[in-house]
This record gives sequence, C-alpha cells and structure tokens, in this order.
Amino acid sequence: MGKAKIDGGYNQMRWVVLLLAVAVILPTVGLLWFISQVVSNERLAVRQKLVTVYREQLQKTIHQPDKRLSHYYGLLDSKEIQEHPYRKKLLALGQNNFAGLIVYNAEGQCIYPSVSSEISGSVETSADFKDAWELEFVEHQFSQAAKIYEQKAMYAVDRVRLNALIGQSRCLEKLGKLDESVAVCKEVAFSPLEETAESDILVLIGNARLLLLHLTQNNPAYNELFERTFAQLAAMLYSVNEAGFALPADHNLFLAQALVKIARKKTLHGHEENFNLSDFERLIAAEELSIEVSEIFPQAHTLENIKEDKIQQIPFADENLYCIYHKTDGISTLALLSSKNISSIFADFEKEFRDSGVVYRIVDDYGRPVTGAGKVVEEP
Repeated sequence: MGKAKIDGGYNQMRWVVLLLAVAVILPTVGLLWFISQVVSNERLAVRQKLVTVYREQLQKTIHQPDKRLSHYYGLLDSKEIQEHPYRKKLLALGQNNFAGLIVYNAEGQCIYPSVSSEISGSVETSADFKDAWELEFVEHQFSQAAKIYEQKAMYAVDRVRLNALIGQSRCLEKLGKLDESVAVCKEVAFSPLEETAESDILVLIGNARLLLLHLTQNNPAYNELFERTFAQLAAMLYSVNEAGFALPADHNLFLAQALVKIARKKTLHGHEENFNLSDFERLIAAEELSIEVSEIFPQAHTLENIKEDKIQQIPFADENLYCIYHKTDGISTLALLSSKNISSIFADFEKEFRDSGVVYRIVDDYGRPVTGAGKVVEEP
C-alpha cells in the first residue's frame, strides 16, 4: 500500500516536470522560428533590392555592346576595307581593331589575304632562269651565272629584267664584288615602278630591298643606304600603291618578319619614326591568323553555317577565336576577334559591376562562355 502511494506521487511529479519543460521549450522554439523567418524575410528583401539595382545597371549596360559593334560594322562597310585592308592598316591597329580579316568579292573568291601563287609570272620566271639558277645554286659557277643574268637584264619585260638584276647582284656578292653588287641591287630596290606596278613587280622590289639590307647591314660605309632601304621597305609593307596594288599577303608577311628580325638586332638612326616595332608585331600576328583561317574558309560559300552580323566562335579553329560575318555591296567580310577584342566589346559590364560582388557570365547561343566568369557558383 505504501509503495503504491510512492509510485503515484512519482508519476505526478514527472508530469509536472514535463509540463514545466514544455512551457519553457515551446516559447523558445516559437521565438527561434520567428527569428529565422524575420532573417529569411530580411535576406529576401535585401536580395530583391539588389536585384532591382543590378537590373537597372544591366539595362544601362546591355546596349553598349551594340554601339561598339556598330563601329565594327562601319569599318567593314568602308570602301577602304573592300578595296584592300592595307589602306588603313585596320587589321590590328586602332581602337576598333581586328585580330584578323578575310575579304571575299562578289563572286565569293578570297581577295584578302592573297597568296603569291595566285599572281602571274611565277611559272614563266622558272622557265626564263632555269639555266642561270642551275649555274648559281647547283654548280656554284657564279661568274658564268652573273653573265647570263646580265644578258637577261637587257630584256624589255620588267619582270624578267628585275629578276635578272637581283640574280646578278647575288652572284656579284658571292664573287666578293660588294660595291658592284650593291649598285646593281639598287636599280631594283629603288625602281620608280613601285608606284604603279602590279603585285608581281612589287614582290621583286621588296626582295631587292631585303637583299640590299643584307648587303649593307654590317658595313659602316653603307649605314645611310641601309637606313634608307630599311625605311622604304617598311613603307611598302601593309600598304597599297597609287594604282591600288599591294604585295601578296604571304610575301608581305615574309618581308615583315624579316624586317622585324633585323630591327631587333640593329639600332636605327634617323628613320626610326617611320617604324614602330610593336605595331609591326601586331600586324604580323593578324596577318598570320588571317592566312590560317582563310585556308579553312577559302571561298565565301564555305561560310554558309556562320550567321551574319553575330558574334560567334569560329568552327575548327582556336576555341577562343570569334568572328563577325558581314555582307555589304556584294563584298563579304569575316572579321576575326580575339578574346581581347571580345573583352573590349563587353568592357562596360566589367566597369559597371566592378567591386559590386556580382559574378556574371555572357554565353553564346550554344551556352558556351564568351566573357565574364568561367564558372558561376550559385548561392545555395
């Protein structure tokens, strides 16, 4: 009987304790839930304010790339580009430059970059000089070869005459007759034909100037002639003559690379204002890229899978290379854009969201990142 009373009292005490615990815990749980809801609502409110602010910033920024692209379209519509990109050296210089450029005519043929094999006269030249070349390069009979070249230099045809003078100059140098070699080479290097000549003659004049630099670069007696020759070779590169002709792109590239190599080794005096090494290096890189991509798209019809007037990646090329395909007045242009060009187009996004804590990424139609963060980690 006594034990039953004890058990009953214990049970009553346990219930009292439990009720007291519930009375304490429930308000605490309710308070914690309330606090968490307040915090959550506050975070949502702050996030909404930020979204509103950033959306306003985005609206101000979203049309800036269109303005920048309009500058590109203006360049691609210009007559200078359609006639020859060298006219303004737009390949790699200037604020709205390109990483490279390919131009097609109304028939869809690639007119820039052109290559030496497409110009006339190369086959005929091989036939005209076969005997002299064998004496010079195979048998090393420089004296006999020089006489043959001298005879052929009497020809009325400019292409044959200039080729012969260059060959004669080479042989005279190999015979140790430097002064005679220089005198003959100057006839070609400073030919007045440069102003109106077609591309095949320009190639010969460019070659003569490069040869003349080789003949004079290590001889103090010829310092003035060396600098004059250097300046004139630099001037004819990436340029168009009065008749609208220019060096073929591949040969222009060869001469430009040779000139840069010389410039790095020798200090110039008097004509350095006409030659900017960094500009030439950018032009060389742009022309190399243009030639490489033109081999993938040799004619306009090969661009059928590329959308017009849209920034897009180049198929089968560097994954970081983009392009704009544009048509105007029957001329088609493929402007190549590097990652640096793309960053410039979207520079306002970087400026607007700098130090804001916002991570952004711009993607193309296929979801591939174009600029901004490579990977965006969303808040859980």
